[in-house]
Amino acid sequence: MDSVENIVNEIRNGHVEKYEILIEKYQKQLYRYIYYMVGDVHEAEDILQEVFLKAYEKVNSYEIANSFSAWLYKIAYNQSINFIRKRNIIKFVDKFDFNKVIEKNSCTDIHIDNGFDKNIEIVLSRLTPNEKNLLILRIFEDKSYEEIGIIFNKKSATVRKKYERARKKFQKYYEGIGGGENIEKYETGI
Repeated sequence: MDSVENIVNEIRNGHVEKYEILIEKYQKQLYRYIYYMVGDVHEAEDILQEVFLKAYEKVNSYEIANSFSAWLYKIAYNQSINFIRKRNIIKFVDKFDFNKVIEKNSCTDIHIDNGFDKNIEIVLSRLTPNEKNLLILRIFEDKSYEEIGIIFNKKSATVRKKYERARKKFQKYYEGIGGGENIEKYETGI
């Protein structure tokens, strides 16, 4: 399979059919991320379509030297935040159903099953949107600090510090409601 950079160059040169390859490669992970951000299956599907449309329209502004994945996540983040602002949602959804099977369109085979217990869902609902977003990107989406920095327009060192604070806050809340597990159980590659 061609590298992402080669596919982007082909799209820029008029081979628009190649865009389907990028959609197939990124749609499941972006959908899951957007779903965690907005907490609604149908809205996540709509936002995902907007993300891919916007990315296609702006493909010429993508800089090949940067991570395409981080570039897409930045678009997804901005679209999700715009949705939340438009609906005057101050907080994210109080509670996520992490075991729900998504039942529509091209995302029919996505199953969100992280083995979370009820306490983790409660704690996630108590975090600020930025804290929750950092945890989602770092732990669930396995993004590097550099990629998250690109998404937030922050230095990776700043992202790392904010992540550590969010992780500690999560741990404090989790232990406060009787959860004995450590968040590191869910972290990968840290």
